[in-house]
Amino acid sequence: MNHSQNIGAAFLVAARQRPNEIALLDEESAVTFGQMADLVQNFSLHFQRHGVSQNSTVAIKSDDSTVIIATVIATSLLGCRWIYVSKHLVENTPIEVSHYFESDSSNGTMHANAILIDEEWSNRPNGFELLENITFSGFTDENDPWLILPSSGTTGTPKLMALSSQNLCDRIKATSAEFASAPSRCVFLFALHSPPAVIRALSALMAGWGLILSADPMFWHKVNVSHVFGSPIQVAN
Repeated sequence: MNHSQNIGAAFLVAARQRPNEIALLDEESAVTFGQMADLVQNFSLHFQRHGVSQNSTVAIKSDDSTVIIATVIATSLLGCRWIYVSKHLVENTPIEVSHYFESDSSNGTMHANAILIDEEWSNRPNGFELLENITFSGFTDENDPWLILPSSGTTGTPKLMALSSQNLCDRIKATSAEFASAPSRCVFLFALHSPPAVIRALSALMAGWGLILSADPMFWHKVNVSHVFGSPIQVAN
């Protein structure tokens, strides 16, 4: 993948080449690459319906890994910025968030203007059902910021860093050797919205690997996981 390619668009191409293979899997459900491609497009359309554009900064709150991955890739298609919400972000961040989205408000909404991502997002919004050959704007420039991620916070309050589309292409290319073998399945012990996981998760998906969303080693063995990514302490435990 070169810098001229949009990561979201490149994912859709790669996913369409293996539509029936598993992209995300846990003990209760599976999402194929074909379904994931549809979901990413549908999320992009729902974002647009709510006014998201290239000038937007989208904040996401979700414990659902499928939602996290779909929103990350969708914001690449739209050429806007993506950030995961924490209490610190809402209360103290200098980042100007234009849109807040959450997939579960049962424990209270994160923001007064937060928009709920519900089961309707699995389908196209009203008025878009019959569209074919959908295209999205992508980034104006490859150096435009895309993912806004926190530092580790080991020196105090975590700092925020903005990674551009080009930077993400470079990082995916740098980690691609880890997924160069025939597509397999892997586990991330870090949350998928965290810096250690999100870049490698994108790299794995681009290479056709399945992400196993389970913390159970017995399930890993059952579904033939070949790689587990985590810190030394996480792996030891």
